[in-house]
Amino acid sequence: MIPSTHSRRDDSPPFKGGGGIRSVSDPRSLCSSGYAVQNTRGQRFMVTAGHCFENRQVVFTESLARVYGTVSNRRTQGIDVELIGGRQYSGHIFTGGTDSSTVIPVRGAGRAYVGFGNYCTSGRTTGETCGHRATSLNGQICVDGECLQGLIVFNNGRFRQPRAGDSGGPFYVKDRPGAYIRGHYVAGNAFTGYAVPWTAVASNLRVSIVRSLR
Repeated sequence: MIPSTHSRRDDSPPFKGGGGIRSVSDPRSLCSSGYAVQNTRGQRFMVTAGHCFENRQVVFTESLARVYGTVSNRRTQGIDVELIGGRQYSGHIFTGGTDSSTVIPVRGAGRAYVGFGNYCTSGRTTGETCGHRATSLNGQICVDGECLQGLIVFNNGRFRQPRAGDSGGPFYVKDRPGAYIRGHYVAGNAFTGYAVPWTAVASNLRVSIVRSLR
């Protein structure tokens, strides 16, 4: 684990996953950053949930002290994802509590597996929680006639309520070297959570994970 100069609520460039992000125009749109990716030209972006912000919307850190970037590539049908770009983004995610300044490196990304029981989430509302078990890779949730399909369904972890604001945060496996991304959180309650798989993000947006060695 590496101490950062800023916390989840007041991140600084290069920005990291698991931090609080918001817009000025809509104070209710409080979400969490996910993980850094890059396109084929090497441009870096931060992933978050597609229901968080509109395309071309300017996003700030939760403290409103810094511009986090501008939204693009928003998807809300079938998959819930969007990219934030225009600033510097790091291959690290916040761990620990809701005001933590501790980060770990992202070492890779891949698919989740049903039955594995130690997945983690990291977000501005609940901080880091681990011990989540994946129960399905074909989950579906529908809101206002729009359905998300092919979601990772997980439960049995140490949830706390409310979870509003955790949307977009990373879903991952953690070990001594760092974190291995499996997706990003999009919905849930005290019993069950849903995450968009990393494999769906990579194929839909044609991006690769940003790794860090330390």
